[in-house]
Amino acid sequence: MQYYEKAILIYESIPYYESLERYHLSLNDLSVLYKDVNISKSIDLSHKLLKAQKSVSFSSIDSLKVNSNISAFYLENGEYEKALYYNNIVLNARESQIPPDYDKIRISNSRAASIYRKLNNYEKAIFYSEKARELAFKLYGEESVEYVRSLQNTSVYYLDKGDIVQALEFGKK
Repeated sequence: MQYYEKAILIYESIPYYESLERYHLSLNDLSVLYKDVNISKSIDLSHKLLKAQKSVSFSSIDSLKVNSNISAFYLENGEYEKALYYNNIVLNARESQIPPDYDKIRISNSRAASIYRKLNNYEKAIFYSEKARELAFKLYGEESVEYVRSLQNTSVYYLDKGDIVQALEFGKK
């Protein structure tokens, strides 16, 4: 990590246009590396990258990926409202992309379900889990790991809600 930090300092001292791509890549890599050590540092670095991206017309790092990382970092840090905010940015953008990347939409729906569960909003957790499950079925079929995992998640959300009958129904599938 110390080499990434040194690299960032070097890139910040070089004329902007010569180091932009490497600077963005280093910020992204360092934010991911810090995830297990200092989640707040990961969040700060990701916000710094988003700000740097807004000042230019092109970046080698997809801003949806950065927003998705920020959502994951906030979720892991227990800041669920912020996690939801950044996940919604990603989900709305992915749903409006042409052509849509349905697997990434599935992943964003699944994350939304996880966040709503943490917020004790089981209705919305179930709603987004169902959307993720439907996409997993269409993309991978009923024998896929993705589909089975989404069934398990939906079952857990129904159990959290106190609906044992529905939880058992999804658990049997």
